[in-house]
Amino acid sequence: MKQLDNRVGFSGTLNPDESTSLSVETARATQVMILIDDGQSGSKPSQYSLKQEIFTQEFDDYHFYDTVTEEQSRSWIDSAFGEKMRFTFTNTSGSAGDYRIVINVYQRR
Repeated sequence: MKQLDNRVGFSGTLNPDESTSLSVETARATQVMILIDDGQSGSKPSQYSLKQEIFTQEFDDYHFYDTVTEEQSRSWIDSAFGEKMRFTFTNTSGSAGDYRIVINVYQRR
């Protein structure tokens, strides 16, 4: 796998039910890897939900693809679809939480 240059990230505190969205270009990609930790010691993050959307050129808009809830996983790997994908992370832990999120995009050689 070859890592592409279109990496995006977020580092900061999210209050309860607060979200941040990250979009990444996936036109040349075959796989997306999301890495998530607490942004301080590299420990697992506070509980979160993750919504995935795919951009469709025909409608010039994002469309729902998948969601996971009540997670504390430190990584996700999924196939890359469309020209762009958007990932929305929401703090569902009930208290403020620190997050560091990196989305890497890969292409099969």
